[in-house]
Amino acid sequence: MSADLRRTTPRRVISVLAGLGVVAGMVTAVGVSGVIAQPLAADPKTEPAQASKAARVAPQRQAELVADEDRRVTRALLKQKLTKPYRAQPDGQMTLVLTARRKPYSWDDLRQLSAENLVPQADGSFLLREHILVGPGATLSISPRRPLKLRMSSGPEGFTSIVTEGGRIRLNGTATAPISISSWDETQGKPDLKLSDGRAYVRASGQMVVTNSKFGRLGFWSGRTGGVAVVSASTLPTTGLTGSAATGVTDEPVAKRAASHTDVLPAGKLPATLLDESGSYASSIRDSSMTGNAFGLFISGSSGPQVSDTVISKSLVDGLVLHRNVDAATITGVTVQESALDGVVINRNVEGTVMTRLDVRRNGRDGVVITGSPLADGPSPSGASTRPFGNNVLSTSKSSDNGRIGVHVAGGAALTVLGNTVSGGHSGIVVSDAAQDVQLNSNTVKDSLVNGIQVRDDSTVELTSNNVIGAATGVHVRDAVAKLRDNSTSGVTLHAFTFVGAVAGSVADGNQLRGSGTSAIDTVRVSGDQPELLGTDDSGWSRTVTKDSLLGILLHPLTMVWIGVGVLLLSMSRPRRGGTRTPYPADPLLVRGGPRKPIAGSPQERENPVHTNENPPEPAGPQPHPRPVRTTRVNAPAKVSLPTRATPQVRPADDHAAPRRTVPTLQPRRNQTRQTNGFGDHPGYAEPEPPVAAEWHQPVSRPRRPNEEQPGELTPAAGHTMIDLAIAESRQNPEPPRRRRVVGR
Repeated sequence: MSADLRRTTPRRVISVLAGLGVVAGMVTAVGVSGVIAQPLAADPKTEPAQASKAARVAPQRQAELVADEDRRVTRALLKQKLTKPYRAQPDGQMTLVLTARRKPYSWDDLRQLSAENLVPQADGSFLLREHILVGPGATLSISPRRPLKLRMSSGPEGFTSIVTEGGRIRLNGTATAPISISSWDETQGKPDLKLSDGRAYVRASGQMVVTNSKFGRLGFWSGRTGGVAVVSASTLPTTGLTGSAATGVTDEPVAKRAASHTDVLPAGKLPATLLDESGSYASSIRDSSMTGNAFGLFISGSSGPQVSDTVISKSLVDGLVLHRNVDAATITGVTVQESALDGVVINRNVEGTVMTRLDVRRNGRDGVVITGSPLADGPSPSGASTRPFGNNVLSTSKSSDNGRIGVHVAGGAALTVLGNTVSGGHSGIVVSDAAQDVQLNSNTVKDSLVNGIQVRDDSTVELTSNNVIGAATGVHVRDAVAKLRDNSTSGVTLHAFTFVGAVAGSVADGNQLRGSGTSAIDTVRVSGDQPELLGTDDSGWSRTVTKDSLLGILLHPLTMVWIGVGVLLLSMSRPRRGGTRTPYPADPLLVRGGPRKPIAGSPQERENPVHTNENPPEPAGPQPHPRPVRTTRVNAPAKVSLPTRATPQVRPADDHAAPRRTVPTLQPRRNQTRQTNGFGDHPGYAEPEPPVAAEWHQPVSRPRRPNEEQPGELTPAAGHTMIDLAIAESRQNPEPPRRRRVVGR
């Protein structure tokens, strides 16, 4: 191994190690940000994503259309003093108003009242070309004897609607005579798919009873115009009751009761006819379907609504939404699938909801969302309550293959998730936003991408008898309090339980943990008090080296420090241009034949030497800078006896008379060589000037080949001592000079 290789090998090793450290740091960064922490992104090309985009077209125009609808309904009801059905035309929009009466309006009545705008079609369907408004105290009841298909006109010229304000709508289809209601674009000859100019919808501000009915391609923009909606009638405009209605002389007691929130009744015994014949104003929807609506089914401001055995699919926003001021709702046997965003949404200020036997699948974002955070956290203009909402139950339901989370509990109190099966998605069950007193019991979570169950954000949860199968992490607790009892995991690949952050008060007791990974219970990242671990059975856990453990090692503070040191060494070990070399020219003591002969003559003669055959002239034109010759040990001439110091070396008398003009191997420097007696007592010896810094970076001469002549033994030249020879030998492999900063380089 040559001396150059010996000198550069340690530095090369350091460079390689430093490069590996940098690569490890990059892999760590990519792994942490791209694999572990990154949320699952929805594919923009999927059908739910496209549907959500379609619902957001022309948002300002759609919002204006919603406000126009509110004004139209209000203006149409201002003529409520009329006791018979009438038509109003606010803002040029034809609206048939059904006034209050005891007998419900039937399908035949509707055909008579709207003969010109309820047009039969060749295929047996009917096309509705005007708005229907069921006023306070009125009831529209459709009970067909054969299948009925109602198409509501909806297109660029406008759209129609069926709305009740304080009244009722009853669609009494049967298995043999179902009712079908959809939007219809007359110019296209198909259901209306464009929402930017509005779309037909059905809304009940009061009571809605629906059985065996189908709704398709209805609604736009808001919940109350989103397709099929049941909303509160508390915002009814003033209808101007007559005096007879207030004193009870009229024979329409139902009209009096529904026309105002403050009932005015006669003194004495109450009339028997005042009692509601149905016994309840609760809305009910069963054995029906909603397909392609903006919001599949929207319920707000309703008490005791019931939805059962209904299919809601392909909604452009959310599927089933319970929004504000809903209590004691019952949702049973409902299937919600392929919604653009969330499947089932239980918003704030919704309490006492019981959801059983739901099947929620393939929705774009979350399967079931239950939120119960307070409406305000202090004084507010609306005076809203600061207490959390809750007392909602989700049981014996399925949530599968949703885009993000299967069941998401976001805030609230006294919530129960019991006996459900959740599969697929980024996470199975997530409890967040400081939800309190949440019970997760007997749930099965399968094949989640990251976490089977996650508890976070100062929530307080009890997990009992849950089973997590096939997730990366079984239960993940972050900055929350979780009490895990009698749970089990299997097939997890990182950790069964993971505790991160402030988890003081958390308990894990009697759990059976099976799977493989770094450790069954991970508490490395806990800050503060550790969770209490009792009676854990991890005999079925297989400890393996995983990407999680590798990242944990690489992310250790000391590892990061060494990576930084490696980067620093890598930057410092950049090879110099031309390699490392000695700053000196060929050592005169090691040149074959001893030291060079002195150059006689004046500086002018040395500057312009006389060229002979032995000393040919240099070629014209610019030439590359000559390389300094790195000398190796060469064969010395025949041994010459060393003279004693007493014997002076006499220079020949004719040195100045006829000097032999020769040119040394190296060209003269910019600064001329100077005469010196400082080396070996040779007067007139031409010692070259030290090289400039630029010459240090010239390429290094090649090493000696194996077939070259072996160097002979060095002997001191005439006039030199053994000390001079030792100095010359030490210069054969000089230490590389320290790199110095050259001004102007």
